[in-house]
Amino acid sequence: MATFAIFISALIFADYSGGLDSGGILLTFLVMATAFVLLALFPRTRGREVIPSPGSDLPTLISQTQDWLEMQRRRLPQQTQTVIDLLESRLEEVSPRLGGLSASDPAAYELRKLLGEHVPSLIKSYTSLPAALTHQPHAGSTPAAQLHAGLETVAREIETIGKTIAAADLDALAIRGRYLDTRYDTSGDHDRD
Repeated sequence: MATFAIFISALIFADYSGGLDSGGILLTFLVMATAFVLLALFPRTRGREVIPSPGSDLPTLISQTQDWLEMQRRRLPQQTQTVIDLLESRLEEVSPRLGGLSASDPAAYELRKLLGEHVPSLIKSYTSLPAALTHQPHAGSTPAAQLHAGLETVAREIETIGKTIAAADLDALAIRGRYLDTRYDTSGDHDRD
């Protein structure tokens, strides 16, 4: 859009000034290329930070959490980067299974609490600390280690929630398989209806 605006501005200038010479054309393309490269290297500045909201529907909440975690990543210690990756992969795994989950389901409630309340408050508690205190021991551990442990706990709990959600599908598949075996067993061991 910036390069298009520069091009249109050059056309308007050329119309009012009686045309562009070869230097003007070259300068226009140089400014357009510079704007393109600068905007490609330094994309728009950080937009409004959207904190995950427990009131959002689950797919939106997961998307908000992933976006928010990416925005927070640079503010968090290096040792937490792998656990953030793990947390994001757990969210990607559980996301497709949310379609059949009702809002009143205990798994949905726990997911909302984890993503809408616990994760943001855990990270905000860490990022509000002065940098000098983040690696000093307090309450038996450093704040950086406490953040890491807390995020690992969240990742494990999301994995557990994913397994709980999948358990219903696994049970339905097993029941359907047993029914089909019983209903259509051709070995003669079962009576047909």
